[in-house]
Amino acid sequence: MFNNKHLEPLASKALEEEGSVQLLVRTCQSKLHVAQAARTQVFKNGQRLDVRRRTIEEPGYIAEELAVDLEQGGTLLLEKLASLYTSRDPAISECGLEAKKAITRAGSFNAELAEHVHAWRGLWRQFEVHIEPVDHRLR
Repeated sequence: MFNNKHLEPLASKALEEEGSVQLLVRTCQSKLHVAQAARTQVFKNGQRLDVRRRTIEEPGYIAEELAVDLEQGGTLLLEKLASLYTSRDPAISECGLEAKKAITRAGSFNAELAEHVHAWRGLWRQFEVHIEPVDHRLR
């Protein structure tokens, strides 16, 4: 029989930066620490909006409930960014601290996306990876 409990909750909390939460767990078998920090921002009709938030915490779980008033025809954009670190990441002091620092200094979704696209484009070029479809009907 397999044990379906793979993670042991260690800590969860709302961070000082508005709209940010953090979760720290440890894998049951290898004792690897994993930290995730997430930031949720709300934009109404293109403008960043401060909203009512309620943090929901349970062992191994943290979330935020948001309350937003929106008029008919209005535009609402929810932007969520997450950072993930483990105790195996090189050159860090502690994975929870690194996840928190990363989400605190993160730019907008579009800025982060552009940075990631640039980095991945460089990796694809460096290793000259070519992907071809396996199904010959797709050629």
